[in-house]
Amino acid sequence: MTHDVGVATRASVVALCLAALAPAPASACPCGALVGPSAPVTGAADRWGAALNLSGLAELGRWDSRSGAQGNPEGASAYRLVVDAAAAWRATPSLELGLGVAAGYSAVENPGQSLTGGGLGDSYARARQEIGLTRAGWVPTGAVWAGLRAPTASRALSDPGLAMATGLGLGAWEASVGGELRWALGARVQLALSGEVGLRFAGLDGYTPGHRAAVTVTVVHELTQKVSLTAGAGEWMELGVDGSLLRRTTVSVGAQWRASLDWRAMARVDVDPLVDGAGSELPAVVRASLGVAWAR
Repeated sequence: MTHDVGVATRASVVALCLAALAPAPASACPCGALVGPSAPVTGAADRWGAALNLSGLAELGRWDSRSGAQGNPEGASAYRLVVDAAAAWRATPSLELGLGVAAGYSAVENPGQSLTGGGLGDSYARARQEIGLTRAGWVPTGAVWAGLRAPTASRALSDPGLAMATGLGLGAWEASVGGELRWALGARVQLALSGEVGLRFAGLDGYTPGHRAAVTVTVVHELTQKVSLTAGAGEWMELGVDGSLLRRTTVSVGAQWRASLDWRAMARVDVDPLVDGAGSELPAVVRASLGVAWAR
């Protein structure tokens, strides 16, 4: 039993790491858009919006407490298939209110043990206020947001802790706040800097993960009026249960295609470079996602 709990605890950290990578739909802005967790579903001229993303994730290895990179041990692996659905209402041209939920299937293999599970994931609510929509040049536009994540993940497995081990949810409530600044570097290029902090509390069965923070820098290049590309890098930090600082670096590339005024498609790849110094006490993962979004 002790071995099983240890495996579940390790895999739950993997699940938290992977959940944090979940991308939200891209912005409805026709002039090029971010693809990432802070992006809105709707644009200023829209009233309603909805989006669906399908993601596949795989663990590459992990970093130890000294930031040393290590590949997966023989016979160990973690894979996930996740569907994220979101809906949003543009209450005013600058204020978006949104809801989202995830569902998925996970398979975690360790020597002598196989963990699988699927079902409903966590849900969230978010309010996003955009600032300075009409500004241009080196005067940045911006946004602030606040969110609440609820531990609604399915827990149909015999050991409650394994619900987190199979990547179905955080296992705790989380309140988050964040902000973004965006600069125009030319007619077709934008630079965005964003940050977010999350406070976790009231964990299930006495388990509460540590608080977390993330910062991201992203460049958006509009190739045409319908196609834009993004590239970025981010740093994820989380407090461990023993007070240590868990850390992970992620690089990403993405693309958006506006099929019509109402519809757009997105693709994104996130990779945690498994090299010494790029993380600490967290798994490194690769994630590929495809999505579609509608707004009008």
